[in-house]
Amino acid sequence: MARKPLDIWIKEALTDPDKDGQVSAFSLVHVVGIKEEEVHTCKIGPGRNWTPQDLAKLFKNKAETFAQDMPSMQTFKLLGFWGTDTEPRAKHMFTVAGQAEENHGVTEPPTKEGRIMQDMRVTEAVVKLAMQQSQQLLNVTNQVLITMSERLEKSEQRNVTALELAEKVILQKYEQEIKLQNAQLMRETIERGMKLLPSIVNRISGQEVFPQTVEDSALIDAIAATIKPDQIAAISSLFPPEIAGLLMARLRRAEEQRKKEYNEMIVRPSEVEEDVEKH
Repeated sequence: MARKPLDIWIKEALTDPDKDGQVSAFSLVHVVGIKEEEVHTCKIGPGRNWTPQDLAKLFKNKAETFAQDMPSMQTFKLLGFWGTDTEPRAKHMFTVAGQAEENHGVTEPPTKEGRIMQDMRVTEAVVKLAMQQSQQLLNVTNQVLITMSERLEKSEQRNVTALELAEKVILQKYEQEIKLQNAQLMRETIERGMKLLPSIVNRISGQEVFPQTVEDSALIDAIAATIKPDQIAAISSLFPPEIAGLLMARLRRAEEQRKKEYNEMIVRPSEVEEDVEKH
């Protein structure tokens, strides 16, 4: 598992919900075995607008400056203090490469002891180089992971937004289709009622208020408005051929008229809705 970057640890410490109070200070110490030496302490409080990145840069620079005259990798510990506590309640370990020359101008004597000293110095230099390369690789890996995580989060957010937009468009289209169907149904109902009106008025009044021809034509129109295409042939078979031909032609004209009106309503739904509201 990759080591946590210094600025991420500082950010988590500043926003840690499990700690009572606020962070009051961070202290950097140099660690050698069990010995610890304070390098720098930074107080946190009102008037000190530190960001996690600023604090990480500050303590890393302090550690590099402290270790510049030391060989090999040097270990540092960052301590976090809360409120008025005198004891740290969080710590983070990290290493910095020393910049001092390995031999400091000293040459080992040509003895057995000198050979051992030289071998130890060479081994330390090899280990130092390996540690530096490993640290660089870890830093690059951490940065790549952070970048990929940010990109993934943005991509997921875009997908959620696109999905919500698609659902909204589908819902609007469904609602529009329902409105069109309701408007068409209401219009057909009104038209059928108007066509049957002469027959109803004549029957209720017991007189021929409307001429019989008008009443008969209204009945034919009502049948044409409600009959289905597959029922036309069945009904026509009940009449003589000369009458069946005329009846089928009349019913088919009514079917074509309904289709034409429906297509016009789809193109101009607002006009259909206004027409229904007027009725």
